[in-house]
Amino acid sequence: MTDGFPAKVLSFFKRYSRWVRGDVQLIPWLCKKVKNKKGNTVENPINGLSRYKIFDNIRRILTPVVQLIALSLFFVRQNPMTAAVAISAFLSLAVPLFINCAVRIKSIGQSLSTKGHATVYSGIGGGLILTVSKILFLPFEAYVSARSLVTSLYRMYFSKKKLLEWVTAAESEKTSVNGVGAYYSKMMVCPIHGAVMLLAGMNPLAFIVAAFWLFS
Repeated sequence: MTDGFPAKVLSFFKRYSRWVRGDVQLIPWLCKKVKNKKGNTVENPINGLSRYKIFDNIRRILTPVVQLIALSLFFVRQNPMTAAVAISAFLSLAVPLFINCAVRIKSIGQSLSTKGHATVYSGIGGGLILTVSKILFLPFEAYVSARSLVTSLYRMYFSKKKLLEWVTAAESEKTSVNGVGAYYSKMMVCPIHGAVMLLAGMNPLAFIVAAFWLFS
C-alpha cells in the first residue's frame, strides 16, 4: 500500500497520528525478550541499530510535547532555568530555518537543481515560514502525539482492537473538513492552550504568545 502526501493540515495530522500509533506498537521490540507467532517468549532477533531506530521514533513522538511544555513554562514564569529549556526548544523548532540558511549560503553563486528536492519551503524565506508554522501548530501537534500514544498503548494492552487501523492520505482528504469554523473546531486545543497561557502568565510575553495561539 502506498500513501500520498496530504494537501491539507488536518489530513497531514491524521497521517501523523497513524504513524505515531504504528511506531508505538513497536515498543515491545525494544526489550531483550519478545513473543513469536506461537506466543512463546524468545530472544529479540533484531539488532541494536534497529532498536535504536525504534527508540528514536518514540523520542520524536515525545519531542513536540516536551517543546510545548518548555516554551509554556518560560512564557508563564521567566527565570534562568525556564529560559534555558525554552531556548533549547526554540532552537530545535528552528532547525529547518538553520538548514535552509546553510544550504543557501553554500549555494551562493551556484544554480540549484530541484530534482529530488521539495521547493515548497526552499530558501531562507521557506525555512522561516516552516519554523513559524511549526510553532503555530505546536499545541495541536503535541496533543495529537500524546493522544495517539495513549490510544495505541490502550489498544495494545487493554482493548486489543483496531491495532491495524489504517486510512490512506487520499481517503483522509475525502473526509477532511474545510472552512475556518471547522478548523477551529478540530484544532481547538491551540486557542485553549493560548487562553490558559494568558490566564496563567499575566505578563506581556505570555499575552503575545497567547494571542499567537488564540488566533492560530
